[in-house]
Amino acid sequence: MTPSITTGRPLVPVTVVVPAYNAASTLPRALASVFAQTYLPAEIVVVDDASSDQSWDVLQQLCVDCPEQPIKLVRLNQNGGASRARNTGWALATQEYVAFLDADDAWHPRKLEVQYSWMVDHPQVVLCGHRCEVCHDQAPTLDLPSDGVPARYFGIGSFLVANRLSTPSVMLRRALGERFTADKRHSEDALLWVQIVAAHGPAAFIDMPLAFLFKAKYGATGLSGDLWRMQVGEMDTWYRLCSTGIISRAVWLAVVTWSWAKFVKRVMHSALFGYALRRIALRTSQSDLGGIGCRSVMPIPAGGQTNKLDSEIRGGNKDDQVVKAFGEEWLRFSQGALAKSEREEIFDDYFAIFPWDELSAESSGADIGCGSGRWAAVVAHRVGRLTCVDASTDALEVAQRNLVGQNNVVFRQADVGRLPFSDGALDFAYSLGVLHHVPDTEGALAEVARTLKPGGLFLVYLYYAFDNRPPWFRLLWWLLDGLRRMISRLPTSLRFVVCDIIAGLVYWPLARISLLLAKLGALPQNFLLSYYKDKSFYVMRTDALDRFGTRLEKRFCRDQIAAMLEAAGFGDIRFSAAEPFWCAVARKR
Repeated sequence: MTPSITTGRPLVPVTVVVPAYNAASTLPRALASVFAQTYLPAEIVVVDDASSDQSWDVLQQLCVDCPEQPIKLVRLNQNGGASRARNTGWALATQEYVAFLDADDAWHPRKLEVQYSWMVDHPQVVLCGHRCEVCHDQAPTLDLPSDGVPARYFGIGSFLVANRLSTPSVMLRRALGERFTADKRHSEDALLWVQIVAAHGPAAFIDMPLAFLFKAKYGATGLSGDLWRMQVGEMDTWYRLCSTGIISRAVWLAVVTWSWAKFVKRVMHSALFGYALRRIALRTSQSDLGGIGCRSVMPIPAGGQTNKLDSEIRGGNKDDQVVKAFGEEWLRFSQGALAKSEREEIFDDYFAIFPWDELSAESSGADIGCGSGRWAAVVAHRVGRLTCVDASTDALEVAQRNLVGQNNVVFRQADVGRLPFSDGALDFAYSLGVLHHVPDTEGALAEVARTLKPGGLFLVYLYYAFDNRPPWFRLLWWLLDGLRRMISRLPTSLRFVVCDIIAGLVYWPLARISLLLAKLGALPQNFLLSYYKDKSFYVMRTDALDRFGTRLEKRFCRDQIAAMLEAAGFGDIRFSAAEPFWCAVARKR
C-alpha cells in the first residue's frame, strides 16, 4: 500500500465498479461513501447505463469537484441492465481486486480497510462478502471493533440455503474468468457467486455491517440485517465439508445430475438457488460489452489495448458450428482463472521441442486459432510481433482482454482458408489444437506454409489416432466418439452441463487415481487420462468441453502428420516423445 498524495490515506489496489441508471439523486451519496474510505481505492469506474435523467451531468460535475479522485466514467448508449453495466466496469478494471457498489447504496467508511486487509491475509479466499444494514433515509453511525474480524468460510453448499452475499458487499479477485449473466429474470449475482465458489474455491463472510442498503430499493419485503446472520451453524458444517473444494464439486455435480435426470427444470426454474445450481455451467464469463457500445469513455484505461480488430472475414476453411462452439467455450473458460504457474507448465508441454534460440527480439509470428490467447500471453514476451488469428469474434474479444497492455500483439479475424499475411511474411507460426477441427487440414497446413519465410518454424498440435496405444484403447475411443457426436449437438447450456459432469465424474477421479499411482511408482503406461494427474479441475472442465463439445474432429497418426507437413512444403520434422500427442515442429523448405 502507498499513501494517497492528496489525503495521506493508504491507497489500495482495488477497483470500485458503480453501475448507475437514473440515479442522479443518490449517486453523490454513494460516491461520497467511497471518497470517505479510510483506505482509498486506486480506481473508481462508474458506468452510466444510458440514464434518461441528469446522472451523467452529476457524474461530470463530481469529477470537476473532486479532481483528486481516480474516477473513470463510461456512458453506454443503450440500457442493458445492472449486470451488463457491472461487466463493463469489470472489463475496464486494472487493479488486483474488484468491489461493487450500487448507485443507490453506500459503504461504511472502514469497508475497504476491513475487507481488503482480510482478503490479503487469506489468499485462499477468492470472494468475500459481509453483512449489510437496511436503512430508511440515511446511513446510521456504527462503531466497528478496532481489532478482530468475525468471519466464516463457506463453499457451494451454503447457497443451497440462501444467497448470503449482497452485491454491494462483495470484493473479489479481478483475474476470475466469470462474469454476471445478462438474464434479468433471475438473481444474476447469486448465479455468479455459485459459479465462482464451484470453480475456484471457498468464499468468506465477514459478520460486520460494512454496507448500507436503502429500504426504498427493496420495498416492504426488503432485506433484513438478520438475513446475514442466518444459518451460521450450517455455514460451519458446510465449510467442514466443502473448504477443500473437492466435496463441494461432488455436491454440485450430484445436484445437477439429479435435476436433469428427474426432468424438474420448471421446478428448478422457480426455486432461486436450485436454479442457480443448474446454471453453474452456463456462460456467464462474457463481458457483455458487445451490442451496447460506449458514447464516451474518459479517460482511456491505463495500459488499455489500443490494437484494433480487423473485422474482414477471410477464407472459407471453417465449419460455422465449430467456430460458434469455440467462441462459446472461450467466453465460458476465458483462462483468467488458470494459475500462471499451471499455464506455463502446460505451455512447456506443447512447446518443449520448439527451438526458441532461433528466434530474436525482432521475430514476427502468428498464433493460428488463438482462442483465449493463453499461449500468446507467454509467446508475446519472447518475440517482436505476434498476430493472433481466429475465426471467432467472441474468441478474439476474450484474447484482447487477456492480452490488454501487450503492445506487440495485434488481432485479426480470419480462418485458415486464407490467412491475412502476404507470402513469406512470418518468421514462425504455431497452431495448437485447431487444425483437426477444420474441414481441410491438409489445405490449412499448406496455407500456413505460404505465410512463412524459407526456414521459418511451425509448431503444430493435432489429435493423435492412438497409434502408440494398444487396441483396447482405440476401441474405447471409438465408443466415446459416438458419445461426442451426440453431446456436441446438444443445446449450448445442456452441452456445458454434460461436459462438466464428465469432467467431474470421469476426468477428475481418473486423474487423481493416476496421481496416487504415480506417487506409489505403480502408474501403468496406458492409464486413462493420466496426463491430467497434476492438472487443476479448471483445466479438466475446459478440456472435457473441448473434447466432447465439438462437432468436427479429425485424428491422425504420426506418419500421416509427417506426410501432410512434407506435402505442404515443410521439412526437418520432429515430434515430441511426450504427451500431448502429437506435437510436431517443422521448418519451411
